[in-house]
Amino acid sequence: MAGKTIEIGGQERPIAFPAAALREFERITGEPFLQANGLSYDFRIAIAYVGLKWGLYKGDGKEPKVDFNELQVSDWIGLDLDDESVSGKILQILTESLPKAKEKNVGAGSNPA
Repeated sequence: MAGKTIEIGGQERPIAFPAAALREFERITGEPFLQANGLSYDFRIAIAYVGLKWGLYKGDGKEPKVDFNELQVSDWIGLDLDDESVSGKILQILTESLPKAKEKNVGAGSNPA
């Protein structure tokens, strides 16, 4: 996870969404990431928290230690949930970090049925 940051909580903070972040999201919310409601406030708080936490990961096999909690992240996000808000920018970073579906290459001689 290379170099994404976001201004939140009065400072520029690293943010990343490796598999460990999505796994922690599922533990926090109790629901599978791919089935979660991305419009819910709980989703946005949990995804922001894990993204900020795992943005601190050093690749050393040790879970990052943070100096903030979910309540603080909730305060930082506030109630503004449009695309230009902090929450919207976090969702954009999340979307950009997810693997893209591979297009099937239908070549000559294949049957695309």
